[in-house]
Amino acid sequence: MLLPENEIVMLILGAGVLVFILATRSHLKRLRSWRLLVLGYILILTGWCATLAEHIVGSDLFNYVEHAAYALGALVVAYWCWGGLRVAEEAN
Repeated sequence: MLLPENEIVMLILGAGVLVFILATRSHLKRLRSWRLLVLGYILILTGWCATLAEHIVGSDLFNYVEHAAYALGALVVAYWCWGGLRVAEEAN
């Protein structure tokens, strides 16, 4: 079983970013709806984990989980961005 190197590197980098997020949680709390942003990132990280699990196990279930996690993560981050824009418009 040969795992794609780029997927392994992406997961390692993603885990490093998660450690950074956890280490700087106090700074993230200054952002409006910071939990949504972190949730979006965790969903995307879940997609990366599912990608490797798909290669290891060979199950279509992990393929569905991967794409669902990417879609949900993108929607959550888009909603977070939209909320920030809405707040900026209200301030003007």
